[in-house]
Amino acid sequence: MKSFITFLHESSSPCGCRHYFAKSPTAGIGSFASEDVHENEMLFPFLKRSQDATDDATFDRTDFCRLTNHSYTPNTMLIPFGKDIYAVTIKRVGKGKEFTINYEDILKTVMSMGENFEIRPKVLQITPGFEDMHIEDDTYKSLFDEINYFRSMR
Repeated sequence: MKSFITFLHESSSPCGCRHYFAKSPTAGIGSFASEDVHENEMLFPFLKRSQDATDDATFDRTDFCRLTNHSYTPNTMLIPFGKDIYAVTIKRVGKGKEFTINYEDILKTVMSMGENFEIRPKVLQITPGFEDMHIEDDTYKSLFDEINYFRSMR
């Protein structure tokens, strides 16, 4: 298996689409594996540095970010690379299984890049085949609000 960095540099299409979106048993729409994905494999951009921002700490969410559901026992984590943040598996995820992430890890990852950050509500629809999919607005005003909701449910 190629290393994460080697894969990024050699791939003509970094983070080829290995997921699709469908109704989730967890909540609403979720992100699912379109093939078996092994541990420590890169999936897709999660947060992308905003192209129109004047700083390095303003991010736009990708559709994969917006539609990947929360779990306290996730199967993905985030890794900063270059100016963006990518989702990487932390365990094997079988074809048709849902990708999940701990939303608190999103916050920790972004905060590790600097205290003054912004995650914009804008969603970049970049998953091939889903560019025209209607994505509902978030119920929560911010990532902090959503994290506090999940904390209150524990």
